[in-house]
Amino acid sequence: MNEATLEARVNAELKRIFPQIYGIKLTHQMSFTLKFGHHNIKIGTGNQNFSRGRLDILVQYDDVNLAILELKRPGKSLTDEDRDQGISYARLMPQMPPIVIISNGKETTFYRTFDKKEWNSDSLDEKAVQSLFTESLSCADAEIDQAVQFLLGRNQNLWEEIFRQQNEKTFSILQGDISDYTQPIISELSFPRFIVNSLNEQLEAGEQLIALVGPPLSGKTNVLYQFCNTYSTSFMPLYIDSFSIKHGIIQHITNLFSRKLFRAISNQEIRNWLLNGLQQNVHNKVVLILDGWYEHLTEDLDELIELMADGSFSIIISMDESSFSRASQQPGRPTKTLFGTHAKKVYLDLLDKKEFELVGKQIYDKRRIIFEKGVEYNTEFRHPRLLRIILSNIWNEPLELNNETTDTYTKLGSVTHFHLLSNVWNEFTADVHFINDLNYLIKAYLDEDNNRGDEPSFAIMSYGRGHIKQAVAERIMGVERMNRLLIQGHIELVNGPNYETLILPKVPELLAAAGAHHIASQTEGLVRRKQPIQDAYTYLLKTSQGLPYGDLVASYTLFILSDKEPNIFSDFILKLLDDQPAIESVNKGQEFIGHFLDIGEIRLNIKGNLEDTYTISNFFPWLILSHLSSLAIGSEEGDTDFQLGLFARVGSFSRFLRRPDIVPLEDMQGFHFHDIDGASHVCTNMGIVEPITASLLQGFNRMPSDMLRLCHFAAENNNKSLAWRLFTAASSTQDSAIEGVHEASLEAQQILKHVITPSIEVH
Repeated sequence: MNEATLEARVNAELKRIFPQIYGIKLTHQMSFTLKFGHHNIKIGTGNQNFSRGRLDILVQYDDVNLAILELKRPGKSLTDEDRDQGISYARLMPQMPPIVIISNGKETTFYRTFDKKEWNSDSLDEKAVQSLFTESLSCADAEIDQAVQFLLGRNQNLWEEIFRQQNEKTFSILQGDISDYTQPIISELSFPRFIVNSLNEQLEAGEQLIALVGPPLSGKTNVLYQFCNTYSTSFMPLYIDSFSIKHGIIQHITNLFSRKLFRAISNQEIRNWLLNGLQQNVHNKVVLILDGWYEHLTEDLDELIELMADGSFSIIISMDESSFSRASQQPGRPTKTLFGTHAKKVYLDLLDKKEFELVGKQIYDKRRIIFEKGVEYNTEFRHPRLLRIILSNIWNEPLELNNETTDTYTKLGSVTHFHLLSNVWNEFTADVHFINDLNYLIKAYLDEDNNRGDEPSFAIMSYGRGHIKQAVAERIMGVERMNRLLIQGHIELVNGPNYETLILPKVPELLAAAGAHHIASQTEGLVRRKQPIQDAYTYLLKTSQGLPYGDLVASYTLFILSDKEPNIFSDFILKLLDDQPAIESVNKGQEFIGHFLDIGEIRLNIKGNLEDTYTISNFFPWLILSHLSSLAIGSEEGDTDFQLGLFARVGSFSRFLRRPDIVPLEDMQGFHFHDIDGASHVCTNMGIVEPITASLLQGFNRMPSDMLRLCHFAAENNNKSLAWRLFTAASSTQDSAIEGVHEASLEAQQILKHVITPSIEVH
């Protein structure tokens, strides 16, 4: 039925019911507002409601509410439920209509709003109308309570509006500036997640209990926020911060409705509405969104699972992997819990390529920020928590426009810098107890580290991940501290070699930052106790290398020491320079052990001679130098010769110099190399993917004229490895608005072009 036909039907019905006053002072509205406490609920959307068999119309006489007309399709019988709904609507209007009319075009029944009794009148003239207005004042609070209870059990619009308003209020509290890490939702920026579409699809397909599983700080709250703002019209989501629940989930919902409606609502009424009343609302199913899982919620969650067995509502709950395991499995038994039996696990992974591209578009549109070419090969930037920290450093900085062009933007590096660990550490230093727990965790890791060399499988498995044996953690940390981190989701228990239980940190950058501060303190202590500098150097490298982000840990450690003990920093730089990498051929009879997240341990036995195959050992010291060379290192007089010498030495290394990614084998990305004259150069078209090249780029930005000296050195000595890296760095700075950098960049490319052009065509 189109809008014009519907309007004609309504007018004809009003003329039939109100023949004496129709067309004089009588008007009608196909939508109206109910008053629930402080909240207004809109009822009626015209043709959409009539398509379901009934249309709710507000009839007014002389601009005063006269009646609620429940207009049903021809042939539809009139029921008590039609009457009760119309009367409930009327009782909850700010200006209560005195009568409710139920009609299907042939049958018409009148009811008085204040007492629900059928009303008969020979004529609906002005005198009868005025009498009805007087009687309507008799409606008591008890009748209004009945109206609330009736409608909440049957009318989805009321639930939806209350949920919408509550969600808006809750999310407004959780939103904040990008640099305010206490707020999980960024007010100006959103990391779009396609998993939201998956949640909608699974609910549409009938899933009733979905567990959104991901590590702490992985963006689960943001996913739930996006779901609540982009959900299918088939659902009514209510977001609940599980941490804020003190008296159970159902009691929390009860309190919410009692506050919103200024009416005493009981837990049993909430149960009845969830179980029975909302079954009629096939078009809009309630979805309870529980952000976080805690042990004290288990009983309430089990009750909700039992209540939703008939499909009247659904639940999405966010949790980390450890919590999912505890919630799913009966302690000490192989059987699943009620939750484990019903829950569909959906894992929240890193930002994928398309999601990361959408973030890139957002940050350019909002702040004209772009990433250096090569960022697509940095999986660390796909972690939402790390990406937020990186962006927060420049988000609110004013953009300095170039006088010659309005197309100016800020460019972020594509290689992770050790300052990230400083930012991570500063984010959590306000929580003294948590920092103390982290310090004990790193002590347990370093105690365990003393024995890793005796267990190759354990050493390889834990490299870059930070595994600790549970027995060691309990001895060093104490059970209470360990359990606290376990409950918070910062660590989890996993099986290790020989079925030994291990602890795995779930936010590795936190362990890395704690490690840097602890190692700096211990290294400083060794030097001050007059221990040989070589011992302190060996300690720093040995303790940092196996940690997550080991090269960043060592670099950040030395950066911390540079403020406290400048001489230590200088001595260590010289030792790192002398401790150069070794390129070793692969020979018959050698055995290699590797470990991948998705397939576990692998062993390779070399049966024959492999030509042109090599390994790089002892690359860690120069990887540290790759990061540290981004700092301004020189004499107090501003002499840059040492800095240039550092660039030249490390930049001349003839092989790839980068920390291996700790990712599943199927997610590992390949790099395009050019093998020329016994050296292997990463293709310039891949952008900045090595830390040393990122530091060379900083050199061009900071001292462009000095970098031209280095370019001449590379060209004159036909140093292809150095020239290749310098050319890549110069190519990335040619659009710089910094004075002198653009010109130096173009000149550098001309100087270096003849060195690398014979090897590969330069675009």
